Amino acid sequence: MKKRLVLILTLTSVLSTTVSCAFIRTRRGREIKPCNLVTKSDAEKILGQPLLPAYEKVTSESGVIDSSCDYSKVTGPSEGSLTVFVLQSQQTPNVEWAKSVMEARRKQFAGDRIESLSGFGDDAFLRVTRIESDEYEIWVRKNDKVFDLSLLGSPTKVSLDAHKLLAKKIASEL
Repeated sequence: MKKRLVLILTLTSVLSTTVSCAFIRTRRGREIKPCNLVTKSDAEKILGQPLLPAYEKVTSESGVIDSSCDYSKVTGPSEGSLTVFVLQSQQTPNVEWAKSVMEARRKQFAGDRIESLSGFGDDAFLRVTRIESDEYEIWVRKNDKVFDLSLLGSPTKVSLDAHKLLAKKIASEL
């Protein structure tokens, strides 16, 4: 009985993950893969150093699909990574949900330096977490999708303009 229950739970988990991946699509029906939005070459240009191959992850919880692509530096401490997160409701297209995500993030980051950005999508802002170590997040909503392009602890001075250009490129792909 125990083995049967474990097998059923395992199969349910696999099926859930497979179904979740199918939901990550744009209105045109194209699957959104974060590692296709930010290439290793893009990340290396921003971070100015060789990076490990991308680590891609997709999770589904509470009606939200969260997919990410993380590029980290090859050696040394964990400083120096670039990650793109794409959030999408499992409901078919849900602009109100995406608006509520952006509003919740602004409230969550109320103590940090936040700057509104234009020209990225329907709504966008920059969050600066630590100026001295180039830790930035650019949050963008375009239609029913939300993405966050995070740059954490670059060992070299990174151009914020280059980070913004990459975020605009991602927004144009959604």
